[in-house]
Amino acid sequence: MPSSRHEHPIELIRKCPEVVIPLLEQILGFPVPPTARVHSLSEEATQVVPATYRADNVVLLEPKDERSPRLAVIVEMQLAKDPRKLFTWPLYATEVRARLECPVVLVTICPDRSVADWARCAIDIGHPGFRLIPYVVGPGIEPFVTSTAQAAANPELAVIAAVSNTLPDRERAGMEIVHGALATMLNQGDDRAKLYSDAVLSALPEAAKKILEELMRTGTDEYKSDFARGYFAEGKTEGKAEGKVEGRAEGKAEAVLKMLEVRRVAVSEAEHERIMACNDAEQLDAWIERVMSVETAAELFT
Repeated sequence: MPSSRHEHPIELIRKCPEVVIPLLEQILGFPVPPTARVHSLSEEATQVVPATYRADNVVLLEPKDERSPRLAVIVEMQLAKDPRKLFTWPLYATEVRARLECPVVLVTICPDRSVADWARCAIDIGHPGFRLIPYVVGPGIEPFVTSTAQAAANPELAVIAAVSNTLPDRERAGMEIVHGALATMLNQGDDRAKLYSDAVLSALPEAAKKILEELMRTGTDEYKSDFARGYFAEGKTEGKAEGKVEGRAEGKAEAVLKMLEVRRVAVSEAEHERIMACNDAEQLDAWIERVMSVETAAELFT
């Protein structure tokens, strides 16, 4: 039976398949066309092939431009070297490509350095020119979430950084980044917070886990206004009350812009200035709540 360390990250992607877009673009350098709809096909996939050949997760990206092809993303959680995967991974890719009639990308999440290096090797099918080289998220790539601001703006990406062992470190600084993501969701009452917390805690070594548990026990209320209400700017919480208010407003505005960037929503110079100039906490909160559902930056202001 798969362990919780294996299952929690996969469930995260099932709950939030949109996270594969920054995963592909920002981390792996794979160009993704503007996407209108992202949805998980995992449940469908399990009914198509025998249990031995089921991929962990399949996400389908539907493009905004109907002339562009759809894109299927297979996401695998790989905790140990498994020689059988050198045979089944190509099968996953060709089966999904044949069924959906679209390009396919294989992404593996490998927290262990030796497993990540193994998974990066090309799989030679035998036919000339027919090789599969998986994209690997794990040790060996540059950290892709490096601040609490980023973590608060995109908690799912921060959790993937934690479970794939790609944080800047697993000491206090790294755990503060993870705490930023989890505290954001807990304080917003997001029903996925427990899943994400479990995913992180099952992946961390004991020393890092103790640091994070201490932060969550003593710091969540302290950071409640910072994370739950969008006060994501770092280094803004000291000084006079007026400076705190201004810093928090600036942090909220930066969070709105970061979330628009993650969702690949274009922002004009005038829209950027309007967001950064806003000092109204309630207005910024409303934009933060709305930002994940808009198709254009202009929709924030309507």
